Amino acid sequence: MRIRLHDQEYNLRDATSKAQLNDLMELKIKTRKDGRAGVDVKTIRAAFIRMGEAFTGAKGDVEDATDEQLSEAVQNAFLELLSDDEFVQNFIGVMFLARRLNGETVTVQEAGAFAFSEIEWVVNTEDEDDDDDTNEGADAVPFTEPVDEAEKPTT
Repeated sequence: MRIRLHDQEYNLRDATSKAQLNDLMELKIKTRKDGRAGVDVKTIRAAFIRMGEAFTGAKGDVEDATDEQLSEAVQNAFLELLSDDEFVQNFIGVMFLARRLNGETVTVQEAGAFAFSEIEWVVNTEDEDDDDDTNEGADAVPFTEPVDEAEKPTT
C-alpha cells in the first residue's frame, strides 16, 4: 500500500518491514500514554488489518462499480476508522516510519502534522505485486470528504 503526501510517495509496507531499530524504539517511547504500551509494528499491522477489513466491507460486492464509486466507498470506510484514536495513533506511527525511511528527519509529532485531505492513495491499476518497488500503472487518488447528498447542488 502506498500513499502520496506533499508530492512525496511512501510505501507503508516497507515502513514497517524496513524500519530502523532506533526509529521503532523512539516510536514506542513517544506513543506510550495513559497506560498504553505504545505503537509498534504489531499494533500498526493490526490497525492496517482492520483498515483492510473495513475497505473490503465497504467495497462489498461492487465488481461493476466505477473507480469513483470504489474510491468513495474506501474513503467513507477510512473516515469511520478516524473516529478510533488508537487507529489514528497507529496511522501516525506508520507515517513516522515511512517518512524516516524516505530520509526525512521528523519527530513522531511532526509525522502526523498533515490534513487527511492532503493524502492521496496510490491505486495500482494493473495486477501489480505490492512488493514491486516500481509504480508503473499506478494512479494517485486524492482523499476527499464524501459529499452528503443533501448538500449537492440541484440543477
